[in-house]
Amino acid sequence: VVALIVVGGIIVTYYWTKDSVEDIRNIPVYVMMMALIYILLQIAKRYFFRTKNWWDWLYYIGLIAIMVPTLLATAENVSMYNIITDYGTLFLLIPILLDGRQIIQNK
Repeated sequence: VVALIVVGGIIVTYYWTKDSVEDIRNIPVYVMMMALIYILLQIAKRYFFRTKNWWDWLYYIGLIAIMVPTLLATAENVSMYNIITDYGTLFLLIPILLDGRQIIQNK
């Protein structure tokens, strides 16, 4: 859970600090690697914990928020896609925070 929050935080920080269409369309390799690590950690979490919660699927919204602007963002609609990436990537952190809350409550 800690590794997920660190990796998710790196991705969210990137999108919250970038505003240009080039930054949204041309994602650096390290951000893509962080997204891959995030996905692998989510898969590992499902394998090890075996609990199915309703919020486990919310991170797909965050992944979509990363992917869609790379295909559709233009100079004319960059402000709309900035909002999508900024708030959409927060969905990478929401499931982790809810998992952390559940772990704390179960102890």
